[in-house]
Amino acid sequence: MQSLVTRCLVCGSERLHYLLSVSGNRVVRCDDCHLLLTNPQPSSEELIQKIEEVDITPATPPFRAIHSDFCLVLLERYYGSRTGNLLQLGWLPQLELSAAERGFTIPARSGQISDLPAEGIYDICVIFNELGRSRAPRELLASIHRLLRPDGVIFIITLSVESKRESLSKTRFEADQLFYFRGSDLQSLLLSCGFGRILEGVDPENRSDVLIHMARKQEPLPFQKLSIVVPVFNEAQTFTAAFEKLLAKRIEGLEIEIVLVESNSSDGTREQVKRYQDHPRVKVIFEERARGKGHAIRTGLKQITGDFVVIQDADLEYDLEDYEALLEPLRRSQAAFVLGARHGGSAWKMRQFNNQPVIAAVLNLAHWVFTALINVGFSAHLKNPFTMYKVFRRDCLYGIRFECNRFDFDWELVIKFLRKGYEPMEIPVNYRSRSFAEGKKVSFFRDPLTWLRVLVKLWFSDFDALEEVERDRRQKAERQNAMTRQGALAQ
Repeated sequence: MQSLVTRCLVCGSERLHYLLSVSGNRVVRCDDCHLLLTNPQPSSEELIQKIEEVDITPATPPFRAIHSDFCLVLLERYYGSRTGNLLQLGWLPQLELSAAERGFTIPARSGQISDLPAEGIYDICVIFNELGRSRAPRELLASIHRLLRPDGVIFIITLSVESKRESLSKTRFEADQLFYFRGSDLQSLLLSCGFGRILEGVDPENRSDVLIHMARKQEPLPFQKLSIVVPVFNEAQTFTAAFEKLLAKRIEGLEIEIVLVESNSSDGTREQVKRYQDHPRVKVIFEERARGKGHAIRTGLKQITGDFVVIQDADLEYDLEDYEALLEPLRRSQAAFVLGARHGGSAWKMRQFNNQPVIAAVLNLAHWVFTALINVGFSAHLKNPFTMYKVFRRDCLYGIRFECNRFDFDWELVIKFLRKGYEPMEIPVNYRSRSFAEGKKVSFFRDPLTWLRVLVKLWFSDFDALEEVERDRRQKAERQNAMTRQGALAQ
C-alpha cells in the first residue's frame, strides 16, 4: 500500500505542494525548505521492483565518475590518514578491497543496517545511493549515528536535483527515488541528526546531479546557544545604549553569549567596553590597534561556541526585535544562512540621509550595481547581500578561511558561503540608516575599490574547503609535534 507523507522530513513543514509527475509518480516540494519528494510513496514491493528495474551502478551516469579510489582520497583529505572499521551501505565496487589495502578493517559486509546491533564500532560509513531510496532517511542517519564511534565520519553519495524542473524530468533514475536532495537540504538533515563539520566533495566530472557530502558524528548539546559577535570602534555616542538593549535581549529556548571585540577606539569607547569585561554572558577581546570591522569580526568568530551566529553592530541602525524572525528558519532547519534585508515588503529602508541626500542616492545606486555584480558572478538572486544582519549556523564556517579586514568582509563571507553551497534566505528587517555626519564609517572612495578587489579575486579563484581542512590539520599536527619536541628537550 502506498504511504502519504504529511510533513517534510527536513524542516517538519506541512506545506507540501504538487510540482510535477515523473514516471507515474507525483513529486511534491516543501514550500519552506524546497525539498523534493515522491508523494504518495510506493509500497515496499513496488519500490523493490523499481530498484531492480533501474539497477543504478557506479558505471551508470551520473555515477560513472565515482569510484572507490576517488572516495578514499576524499576521505583521507577530510579525515586524515587514520584507518579503522569501515561500513558500506549500497554497492560501490572495489571499495572494501581498496579500503582494506589502505589499512581499513571491514567487520561486516553491506546489508541491512538493522542486522548490526552493536554501537560505536565503526569509524567510517559510506552510503552509496541509499539515502534517496530510503523510506525513512532520518531514521537511517540516526542508526548510522549510533553505529559510529565518537568523531566517526559519514560519507554520502546520492542523486541531486537542484530544484530544477528540467533536471528532474530528464533524469533516468527517478523511478527508484523517494527523495531528491539539494546540498542545503542534506546539510540541514545531517545537522539535525547529530552530524557536524559538513563538507561537500567535488564530483570529478563536476556534475550537478550528484551530491557528495562528508560529516563527523557529534553529540547533541542539551540546549541551543546563540553567539552574537559585536565589533566596536569609536561608537561612544551609541555603544552603551545599544549594548544595554542587547544584554536585555532574551530568546526563548536559546542561551545567548556575546563576543565583544573592541579595536582600540580613540573616543572613549574602550573605557565603556571595560565595564562589561566581567559580565558572565560577555567575552571581551581588546585589539591592540584598529585593523577594520572585518578583522574584528574574524577575531570574534574564533571565540564563539554557539550553534547559531549573529553579527551585530554597536549602533542603533538595526532593531533587535528582528532576532526571532531571523533565527526561526535556522531553528526549524529551513535554511542555514539568513540575511536581514534592509528593504522588502512595502517600505523603503535603504539610506535616507536627511542632511546628505545626494550621497544617499549615490550609495543606493552603488548598492544595486554591486548587488548585480554578485548575482551575475555567482548565480545568486540576492537583494541585500551587504546587510549587517548575517545570521547562520556555526557549522557553515567549517572549511572556510577569511582574509578581508574592512567592509569587504561582508562580500567575502556572502560569496564564500554561496560557493560552499549555502543559499541565503532574505527576511525584511527594520532599519534606520545613519549618515556620515552621524558616524557612518564606510569610506566613500576607498571601500568600493576593496569590494571590487575581493569580487574579482573570488570570481577567478578556486574554492576548496577540503584544502582548508587539510591545511588546518597540518598546522595542528605541526604545533603538537613542536610541543612534543619542546617537552622532550625540557626533560
